[in-house]
Amino acid sequence: MIAGDPFSREGLICGLCIEEWDPLFGMLADKSTQQLPPALSSLL
Repeated sequence: MIAGDPFSREGLICGLCIEEWDPLFGMLADKSTQQLPPALSSLL
């Protein structure tokens, strides 16, 4: 999947980090853990 990306083919990606996505809001919010990441916990 990454190899087919045009930015990857042109050698423009210097680093890559893949992390799990938790949709806290929007159309996929029902799939969320509903747990805020530590960086956002102060919003409560």
